[in-house]
Amino acid sequence: DSLNNAIQKIADQGIDYALPLLSWLPWLILASMIQYFFIWGLTLEYMNLYKEKGKDNFTIGEVWSAFLHKLPRIIGLNIVVAVIFLMALLLLIIPAIWFSIVTILMMPILIFENASIKQSISRALHLIKSNWWRTFGIFFVVSIILSIVSNVLSIPTLIYGVIQGIKGIEGDGSGLINNPILISFSFVATVATSWLNVIVIIACAFQFFSLREKKENTTLIQRIEKINQENA
Repeated sequence: DSLNNAIQKIADQGIDYALPLLSWLPWLILASMIQYFFIWGLTLEYMNLYKEKGKDNFTIGEVWSAFLHKLPRIIGLNIVVAVIFLMALLLLIIPAIWFSIVTILMMPILIFENASIKQSISRALHLIKSNWWRTFGIFFVVSIILSIVSNVLSIPTLIYGVIQGIKGIEGDGSGLINNPILISFSFVATVATSWLNVIVIIACAFQFFSLREKKENTTLIQRIEKINQENA
């Protein structure tokens, strides 16, 4: 039938389908990295300025300026984290999983405390001590929720792709790759899913403040400092 013919055509032309996609792979990886740096960096920097200056007391220009100032450290931190993660992965899967949870605190530390790469890593290790399972649980629940939402956003792309596959593609089957409707659906779903990561970023930031308060009781310290300043 038409579905079997479409599947057979895709199987027969597998290499022809794959090559155009593979040619875009390096650019997709680069775009994903840039997107990651900007979404995480700008979101956390906005939260940082909001915390320090209050609502409407800073501009988008200040957010960009602060972000660009820290961008080299953000890139450097992620390179170091990637190397450590790969080393942990080569040892065993469990150290890699453990370290991956530690990493979610590093970017908030770098942004909110204006820390160096080394300080961000050491501070994350300090804060996560005795709090790993709690942090893992929060991240796991948030990830599950976002995964469900992401899958829902991908339904239009999936449905349209299946319909086109059932209809069959004339010629060499390149219509699926160059189909503007399918590309549009995929683009919208990808952008929406990417911005859902903001929820993960906010959750990581709140967990950082929660652990810092639990470990160091920073709120009490800040109140004491404020009283001393008022009495000075």
